[in-house]
Amino acid sequence: MLLQAHDLVYRYAAGSAGAAALDGASLEVQAGEQVAIVGPSGSGKTTLLYCLAGIVVPTEGEVRLDGQGLSGRSDAERARVRLERFGFVFQFAELVAELTLRENVELPVRLLGHSARQCRQRAEALMGRLGIGELADRLPAQVSGGQAQRCAVARALVHGPAVVLADEPTGSLDRATGRTTLSELLGVCAEADAALIVVTHDEAIADQLGRRIHVADGRCFQNAPSGGAI
Repeated sequence: MLLQAHDLVYRYAAGSAGAAALDGASLEVQAGEQVAIVGPSGSGKTTLLYCLAGIVVPTEGEVRLDGQGLSGRSDAERARVRLERFGFVFQFAELVAELTLRENVELPVRLLGHSARQCRQRAEALMGRLGIGELADRLPAQVSGGQAQRCAVARALVHGPAVVLADEPTGSLDRATGRTTLSELLGVCAEADAALIVVTHDEAIADQLGRRIHVADGRCFQNAPSGGAI
């Protein structure tokens, strides 16, 4: 099993009386699997995503990646695991405004110490695959929201992560652009055999992934196949 979370509890305040964003959440994700995490606002979806990536440490419970514990590692160790093994797509792309699209995509492989040539080759290959190769030298402010989000998808995949975590990746896009962006995200993750976990409020989006996990009151329920695929 690639990624496992067991009985995660996360409290906003120290001590047993603190409000629990997660209250015994558990899930398992296999390599290459595509999973939707759905649930109402405040149910704990984003907190669960942050715990899976080691951004926050659960108050109780454990996250394991490739059988190795993640939650008990130091901040520096978890940051290194995130850089090497995870890719991230956020609702508003979160590109660095001062960098070109190519430079934004290159960031993960540059941080991992690859040569400038390797970084450029990887970035340009993915940007071409996603139809934004001709925009490589533009700044984020000079492209549309959909183009910026495709750049964010390329950045998330450029270093070959095992897991891609996407938090409302189409939430800031119109429906047509959102469908196109999701289709591209699913396609590049499948080609790379990267597990994809998508947090979404949109049932139509959730239906495009292989399995959905409902989160309510900080717990995970109904690990069942979704309705279909693109």
